[in-house]
Amino acid sequence: MHLEPSSTHASLARSLHQPAMHTMSASRRYWFILNPAANHGKAKRHVKPLQYALKARQVDTTIQLTTKPHDATEFARAVKCSVDTVVACGGDGTFNETAQPLIHSDTALGCIPMGSGNDFYSNLSCNSVPRRIRLEHAIEKVLCHATHTIDTGQVSFQRHGFDVQRAFLNSLGIGFTGEIARVAKLVPHLRGDLIYLYALWIVARTHRAAPMTFELHTPHGIQTVTENVFSVMIGNGRREGGKFWIAPEANMRDGWLDICILKAFPMVQLPYWVSTFMRGIHIHTSQVIYTKIKHAVIHLSRPESMHLDGEVYEHVEGCISVSVMPNSLHVVAI
Repeated sequence: MHLEPSSTHASLARSLHQPAMHTMSASRRYWFILNPAANHGKAKRHVKPLQYALKARQVDTTIQLTTKPHDATEFARAVKCSVDTVVACGGDGTFNETAQPLIHSDTALGCIPMGSGNDFYSNLSCNSVPRRIRLEHAIEKVLCHATHTIDTGQVSFQRHGFDVQRAFLNSLGIGFTGEIARVAKLVPHLRGDLIYLYALWIVARTHRAAPMTFELHTPHGIQTVTENVFSVMIGNGRREGGKFWIAPEANMRDGWLDICILKAFPMVQLPYWVSTFMRGIHIHTSQVIYTKIKHAVIHLSRPESMHLDGEVYEHVEGCISVSVMPNSLHVVAI
C-alpha cells in the first residue's frame, strides 16, 4: 500500500505502475482519496488508522492526500480508467469533488465519512452517522458491498460573468441556506450541528426574501411560479446541515429531484420554520411549494449565495438551470 501526498501527474503515473490492486475478493481495484482538512482538520487523524486497516486486510492500494481545492477531482479523473472504485474519505465537499469525473462512467464512488455533517453518506445509507466514526465499519462496507446506481443533479449558472456547470450529489441551496453554508465555512471553533445552528443565527439577522421566478418541470407538467422567496432547496437526498430535512420525500434512485420553495414570512416566525424543517413537516404548509422535478429554471432578481453539497458559490446571478441525471453514478451500497 502506498501513501501519495503529491498532486502531480508524474506521481500519479508512478503510483499506477505499482502491483495490481486487490481486495479480499481479489477482484476489485481501489484508489483512496483523503482530504486531511475535512472537519476542520480532524480528518488527518485517520490517515494512519486507514493505512493500518487496509494493510491488515491485505489491500494493495494507494491513499492520496489532497492539499488544495479540486485536488480530489483531478486525482479521480486521472485514475478512474485504472480502478473499479475511487474511495473518497472526507465530508460532503470531498465526496462531491471526487464524484465529478465519475458521473456517467463505469467507475464507482465509495465513501468513508470524515466530515462535520456527512449528509450525503447518511442519506445514502438512510441512517444517521455516529458522532464517533467507526472507521473499521466504514472500510468493511466499502470493500465488501456491491454497487448500485443513483441519480445526481446538474446545475448551470453564471458567476462573475462566467458560465459554470457542476454536478451535485445531495442538495443545492439558494438564498437563506446558501448564506448559512457560506457563514458555516467561516466558523473554525464549532463542530457538527452547532456550526449550522450558529450560522443560522448569524444569517437570520440580515437575510431578507427576494422575488424569484421558477419554471418547474413536474410530474403534472410545466408550472411557472413567481414568489417573494426566502429560500430555495433542491434535494437529491433528504437531509442537509445535519438535522434539516429539506426534502423528506426525496429518493436518490427515483429519477427525480425534490424542490422546496419557502416563501417570505415575518422574521419573528423563524424559530417555527426552523422547527418544522428539523421535523420535516414543512412540506404540508401553505408557505412552502414542494414538488418533484426533472428540470427547473430559476430567475433571480439579485445576486445570491448558492451551495452545492455544502460548497459555496457567492454572487450567483441571472438564471440558474437545474436538471436530474438519472442513474448517472455508481456508488458502493452502504
